[in-house]
Amino acid sequence: MKKFLLVFAALAALVSCKNAVKDADSEYAVDMIKKGESIPAFALKDRADMLHSPDDFAGKYVVYDFWATWCPDCRADVPAMKELYAKYGDKVTFVGISFDTDPEKLDTYVADGCS
Repeated sequence: MKKFLLVFAALAALVSCKNAVKDADSEYAVDMIKKGESIPAFALKDRADMLHSPDDFAGKYVVYDFWATWCPDCRADVPAMKELYAKYGDKVTFVGISFDTDPEKLDTYVADGCS
């Protein structure tokens, strides 16, 4: 009986852990921009210190990828983003916006092929 209860408790713990683990995007990306909506105005500098805004891409399809080298989910998305770029890069503009604060780490990560 004790073995049964121990196995049952272990299985219950596994099931509850599995249900507790969710994709982080499902927690914070619920009120994001919907299809057909315009994005808010913003301007950011690139690594060459040139200023860019969404207006630079007016009339084009654009994928904005907000990421960081220290973000495990972001790093896990890299292969899929590369695949999308290879498939649609001639039709869609891909813009990566990094939240990294250490330019050397960012440059090294990019130079290594984002891997």
